[in-house]
Amino acid sequence: MKKTFMRIIAIGMILLNLNICASATDIQKADANNFGEVEGFTPTSESTWGDVLRYFNPEEFDHLPEELQQQYDAILLEDVNDESTSSTTATLRSGIVVSDLLTFAMGTTGNRTSIDYSISLYSTVQCPYIGISVVLYDAEANTYVASDLGVDTNTQLCTLEDSFTGLIRQHKYRVQAASAVTPPAGYWGDGVLTLEDEVSTK
Repeated sequence: MKKTFMRIIAIGMILLNLNICASATDIQKADANNFGEVEGFTPTSESTWGDVLRYFNPEEFDHLPEELQQQYDAILLEDVNDESTSSTTATLRSGIVVSDLLTFAMGTTGNRTSIDYSISLYSTVQCPYIGISVVLYDAEANTYVASDLGVDTNTQLCTLEDSFTGLIRQHKYRVQAASAVTPPAGYWGDGVLTLEDEVSTK
């Protein structure tokens, strides 16, 4: 009788462990199904690049020069250049007849659960500050889900290369990039340039 009782307890413990393992597996499956779902920044018609960069990169944005922060605060998210182009240009002017050129370029690659981006801004004249920022927009959810930014000082070239990871498979995103530039002394002009590329994961 005692042996039978012990066997029943042993069988019960085995079944309990199996249920726990099954529950853990179900939780893992649920997490896998939610892969890529993050709480992001939902824009309004008045949202700016400054708003979304502060949301995702508050410390990095706070350390940008004040002039670059002001430029990002002045760019509306909905005013991105969405033409089918991988580059765009602007000019910085001085008292000289010939203007110096800014060239802004972006390349993207969609992978299974990530998107690679490579962005650069080249100036024909050395600038005190050149900033580059990139944001990732999920149009289906009307939500910005990630951003990145960088700045170089006393330079003619600034680049930003990395990947947005943990994304939903076979999903369409928009990669949007913006520049901000502090012109050298004696120069003026708008160093704000934007680009957009629609990219899908595989």
